[in-house]
Amino acid sequence: MQRLRVWLSHIRSVDWTQSLRQALAQQVGRIVLWLPVALAAGCAVYLSLLFEPPWLWILPGIGVAGSIYGLSCWWQWPSVVRHGLLFVVMFALGVGLCKVRAERVAAPVLVSQQTQFHLDAVIIDIVGTDSSEPKLLLAPLKLSGVAPEQTPIRVRLSLRTLPPDLAPGQALSVLAILHPPAGPSIPGGYDYARTAWFDAVGAVGFAPGRIRTLETPPLPARLQRIVALNHLRWAVTKRLMRQVQDTRMGGFAAAMVTGHQAFLAPELVEDMRDSGLAHILSISGLHMAIVGGFAFFACRGLLALTPPIELRYPIKKWAAVLGIIAVALYLALSGAPAPAIRAAVVAWVAFGAIVFDRSALSLRALAIAAIIVLLLMPEAVLEPGFQMSFCATAALLALAEVSRNPVRELDVPWWVHGWQGLWHGLKVSVLASTVAGSATTPFGVFYFSRAQMYGLLSNLIEAPITGFIVMPALALRTVLSATPLGAPLLCVAQQGLCNRSHRGLCDRFARRRVDGGSPGQSGSGHVHRRSLVDMSDPRSRALDRVTGGSGRHLLAA
Repeated sequence: MQRLRVWLSHIRSVDWTQSLRQALAQQVGRIVLWLPVALAAGCAVYLSLLFEPPWLWILPGIGVAGSIYGLSCWWQWPSVVRHGLLFVVMFALGVGLCKVRAERVAAPVLVSQQTQFHLDAVIIDIVGTDSSEPKLLLAPLKLSGVAPEQTPIRVRLSLRTLPPDLAPGQALSVLAILHPPAGPSIPGGYDYARTAWFDAVGAVGFAPGRIRTLETPPLPARLQRIVALNHLRWAVTKRLMRQVQDTRMGGFAAAMVTGHQAFLAPELVEDMRDSGLAHILSISGLHMAIVGGFAFFACRGLLALTPPIELRYPIKKWAAVLGIIAVALYLALSGAPAPAIRAAVVAWVAFGAIVFDRSALSLRALAIAAIIVLLLMPEAVLEPGFQMSFCATAALLALAEVSRNPVRELDVPWWVHGWQGLWHGLKVSVLASTVAGSATTPFGVFYFSRAQMYGLLSNLIEAPITGFIVMPALALRTVLSATPLGAPLLCVAQQGLCNRSHRGLCDRFARRRVDGGSPGQSGSGHVHRRSLVDMSDPRSRALDRVTGGSGRHLLAA
């Protein structure tokens, strides 16, 4: 009680006005870090409105805010006031930017009362999160009973099974049950209709019957390029599935290389989510960092082996340019999903900073990357992936700013240097994983009602295998697939995949089995514990852990 009184008296004695002024003064030189926050706030407010604001409201707001900010700069108002007005200007620009984006991607949405349609369409891509429910992204050619000007330009269609002869670029005819994209099922829930709007998807549904292939008609030039690229990606995916002996790991490898998740086993996806490794399945920052970083360090290392080149030319900048190219090629091969585009922008900003002699790993570079991403796709501000990736990256960069390299003695044996380096690397890895996990866990709890208990340990084991074995081997194998070197590289990648996932890493961290006595005895019985905490229904989860739950919660010995 005495400590509480002392603490309260200390709070009363603090001059909060002066403290606030000091805090704002410390941010004067870092105002650029707050610009994407203001821009994102404007985008989020627009997307959260229950009505469509007219331009008559948005344009005057931007004009008034910009004019006042211009006058504040002209009359040299206090820096705190000017920075606050700049924040307001960026907020207004965020609202206007989202409005422009929403109108630019506007496309017809299915409004017919009819649900059964004869659909003729061209396959743009094969999508889906696992092999249990494959989906097709289609460009409709003809929709029965719907006028051409009212036909959606994109349709997402679910199939019972994926025919082996289907590929992007083929035309098909099918009886489909279609409906408009659904809105949130509960207030404040996930709004799939909004996501579909920005993806130009105007109808979703499934095909209960047989699919009949047609002759592909001539396509517009832009659509033809997209289909050709997706056809190449699908060919690489099918080749990986044929060459990898284990079907489970073949789907895993295909998801990491081309982004196709149509061959992922549902139980593997569930295990990856429960063990905190689901981020590997979606091509994002980790994959871009590995591909771009591998190209950068490999190029720089090879050029450094030639002293005439290393001493006369800026090989670090050359390697950065190669990293930019490698990231661009990998982005195209992955199909350019939204998380991959965000990660590619961040990687390009980092490599561009190297080219222009700036710090690549800084909060300022991250702020510039966030602004670019919001300019390209402002709707991403409400996506969990955007929030988690930038929050984790900002936390790691902030950690790097306050961290200092340890002081080491120079005249020590080599084995002491090795031990010091190993211990320092382990401490950095644990600290970085802890900081990144702490930054993203609140988002996982809020959006998905779950938090991984073994995420830190599983990522510490997984990261070196993925970063130094699996991804480099798969990338080189994709490039050298037409040469004799492709087979050994694929073998190396397959061994890395099997050693990490197929032989128990994901399963062990996803579920833990404790054996003992008969089920009904106190302190004994078969208790199957999941490595996550599900907040959606604590009572049912607790009962499920004690009784064994359904069959999908059990792990074979």
